[in-house]
This record gives sequence, C-alpha cells and structure tokens, in this order.
Amino acid sequence: MLDIGVIKGVISKIPYIKKVISLKKDEFFIYGKIEILFEGLEKPLSFKFQIFPQYPLKSYDSESIRFINKDLLKYNHVMKDGSICIHTVKLSQSCHHDRLVFRTVHETFDLTRLLS
Repeated sequence: MLDIGVIKGVISKIPYIKKVISLKKDEFFIYGKIEILFEGLEKPLSFKFQIFPQYPLKSYDSESIRFINKDLLKYNHVMKDGSICIHTVKLSQSCHHDRLVFRTVHETFDLTRLLS
C-alpha cells in the first residue's frame, strides 16, 4: 500500500519541485498538486498528479503515476486530457523509481523538447 509520508519525503528532496500545493490520499490513490520550476521560465508550472495503488509497477503498459496540466494542451507530450506522456526506465528498487518519475516529467517537459 502506498504511504503518503514516503511520497512527501521523496518530493521534499527534489530541488526543482518548488511547492507542494496539495497532497492527499483516499482509499486507493494518492493525489496532489505541485509546482515544478523549469529552466528558462520565470514562474514554475503546476501539475496535478495521481499515483495508482500498483505504483511503481505499470498497468497494462501505462505508468502508474499521472501528471496533468490542461493549460499545456498545445505542446508535444501532452495528451488530450492534459496528461503528460512520460516513459520511465524500469528499476528494481522503488525508492529510486520515485525520484526518477519526477525527474522524467521534468526532463520530458523541458522547454527545448516542448517546442520540437
């Protein structure tokens, strides 16, 4: 079962996450909203996220964590529902995977890639 304290601890150690706006857990999911600072921007971008119970395992070839920002629909790597398309590598230890997922969003959503 997902532990919200562990997620909070991981997020607090990531330097480009500038603010945790919300973080909550219901019966199955962890939900939150964070602000991520990207190089070249004056202000951070906010993303809602949802972590599924099977995290860090994939579900039917989909990541078990979603990042959403509907304001970014016009950019590459953003699906019609505002979900950011991320592709993480497989790791055997979930503690490293936690940080990798947030780094992957940061790198995937790098401005240079957005505009390509």
